[in-house]
Amino acid sequence: DLRPWMLRSAVYNILQTVFICAILAVGAMVFSHDANVLVLQPIERMISKVEKIRDNPLYAMKLGDESYREKQEQDSGIVTPQVSLRKRFNSLCRRRNEKVQTLETKILENAIIKLGKLLALGFGEAGSEIIGKNMDDDSATVN
Repeated sequence: DLRPWMLRSAVYNILQTVFICAILAVGAMVFSHDANVLVLQPIERMISKVEKIRDNPLYAMKLGDESYREKQEQDSGIVTPQVSLRKRFNSLCRRRNEKVQTLETKILENAIIKLGKLLALGFGEAGSEIIGKNMDDDSATVN
């Protein structure tokens, strides 16, 4: 009688199918997370910065100053409460020796800030208002 063997084989096949589905689901979630962190979030940050610069071109000066201040703090080794909390969290997550990578999206983000700063410096406050108004306008005409 092959009935018990066939029943056991059917159960194993069902378990194998469930296991493969679980592995595929976990793989899809990991891929989605990586795509989100490495591609979508940086692009969304760039879009929000461009929109803020479009609304107020002088805002690029503030963004540039903030990024410069953060870079100076990293270079000088000044420990602020936020930095120390971040270090503690990273040590808890066992990311102690992980080096920070310069991603292309970060380079593009910095380029957008620098272009906005140059725009604001070149045209001044009055010119920045005119440029901001022209960028907000939906038509292609320039004032």
